[in-house]
Amino acid sequence: MTVSHVDGNRAGGILAQAFGRDVTDATGVCAWCGHRHVLAECHVYDQAPGIVMRCPICGNVEMVIVEVRTEVRVSLRGFRYVNIA
Repeated sequence: MTVSHVDGNRAGGILAQAFGRDVTDATGVCAWCGHRHVLAECHVYDQAPGIVMRCPICGNVEMVIVEVRTEVRVSLRGFRYVNIA
């Protein structure tokens, strides 16, 4: 079974819910390869209970988003930083 991805805009709604606004234009730097890109360029895998966002260059898991009851939990562990202007 092949798992396909979509672009980071797919996560726009849940990211807006978590951060209070659209952050798909925010810039992040991959902790693994150092590639700088906007969140909309991430490869999004959404066929699981949560959403996994991977670096478009090296495939490193940059962000994991899970809805738990009334909360949205976001792990940004795979980024060196995310710049939300």
